[in-house]
Amino acid sequence: MKRFGQYLVFFISDFSASFLGWILFYYLRRHYIEAKDFGVSFQIVIPAILVSLCWCFLYAYTGLYKTLFRKSRLSETIKIAKITLIGVAIIFFAVLIDDPVDTTTRFRFTYFVYFLVQFSLTAFFRLVVNTIAKYLVIHQKIHFNTLLIGSGKQSLDLFLELQKNPNDLGQRFVGFISDGEQENHELEKHLTLLGNIENIEEIVKKHDIQDIIIATEHTHAKDLLSVLNKLQSMRISIKLNPDRYDIIAGYVKTTELLGTPLVEIQQSLIPSWEKNSKRLLDILVALSVLVVFSWLYLILIIAVKLNSRGPAFYKQERIGKNGVPFKIIKFRSMYIDAEKFGPALSKDNDPRITKVGKFLRKYRLDEIPQFWNVLVGEMSLVGPRPERKHFIEQIVQKAPEYHLLHQVRPGITSWGQVKFGYAENVDEMLQRLKYDLLYIENMSLAMDLKIMLYTIKTILKAEGK
Repeated sequence: MKRFGQYLVFFISDFSASFLGWILFYYLRRHYIEAKDFGVSFQIVIPAILVSLCWCFLYAYTGLYKTLFRKSRLSETIKIAKITLIGVAIIFFAVLIDDPVDTTTRFRFTYFVYFLVQFSLTAFFRLVVNTIAKYLVIHQKIHFNTLLIGSGKQSLDLFLELQKNPNDLGQRFVGFISDGEQENHELEKHLTLLGNIENIEEIVKKHDIQDIIIATEHTHAKDLLSVLNKLQSMRISIKLNPDRYDIIAGYVKTTELLGTPLVEIQQSLIPSWEKNSKRLLDILVALSVLVVFSWLYLILIIAVKLNSRGPAFYKQERIGKNGVPFKIIKFRSMYIDAEKFGPALSKDNDPRITKVGKFLRKYRLDEIPQFWNVLVGEMSLVGPRPERKHFIEQIVQKAPEYHLLHQVRPGITSWGQVKFGYAENVDEMLQRLKYDLLYIENMSLAMDLKIMLYTIKTILKAEGK
């Protein structure tokens, strides 16, 4: 409820600014800009409400409601200006394009006036709310329970340095956990020892931790990955010393925080507008395929049923985003007792595959029921292929960074699958892993489009197996 109340304050601020902006813009148009051609006055309250809701949706879509506190007011103002430029253009094309104007100059002037009104009011309202929020954070009226990882001298030095600086990040240290290095009893004079990295999940939940600061003497990439893996499903801000940046370079994107000697590990791999656009594209494509190709589903159901006994669809538990298991859906391409001796990957000339199954796999038709998984949000069109827990446990013994794939939704197709194809054993899974990690580092709508085009090419060439 507390988090909801915080979002509500910013929503009311943006809605009020947009509502007043539309009313003021309407008044200026009617009495000054287009006084001669404006015509009959219409109801303004309902349109103002609708336009204001659209603005709030646009702000949410572009990520303006993420990280409400502890952000640069200047950076946010610049972001509001960019969003307003786009939003005003959308409203003009959707609402005002048919309005009578005698010159393009007056049309551009009208656009500029609405931009100025909307931007000024929104930026001002946001500035007021952010200033109040910053005051509350500095004076610990709003705070964030913080956990320090590390027990050596460097941990002590960093803690003391942070305590000297103005607490504009709202951190309230609740304790520290040991990283296995030599203990420094000086740190225990300031903070409570809560445990070690092995039980970090329980500590985070018990003390409602919102910030974690990693400050160890000899941190290795594997140690950082261990922390990230354990906390991947939790909404926690993780920061570390700048001199450790090289340890995680290539795994996550980072940004330096103003006013602090820390680097924050960004859990969001792509901008909010791209993330939301990716999900919107997933829904539209999945819904279209399920409807347009419903006749093909019927044909394949009959073919699978006639070829061998058993259900037409095959469900299997896979591990998805944030390590959450889900049931992946496929057209059954193997005999029903295919894994009576335990989990096993398919391979060339696999005797467990039915005749119809070979055809389905060749053209990747066995995968198309997964558009339902995409529609309900368990999968995406493009993303690392989901694996079973049985094989993941084997992979992470050799490559613990595999868990980084769980930061995103798994996909029907992936860069790893396009470049390498289906894996027949764990070693081939490890070879495919590097492509999936590269995808996560370079995620974008353009990248997704390229992968989908290559996938279509693979399907048309019947290169599936």
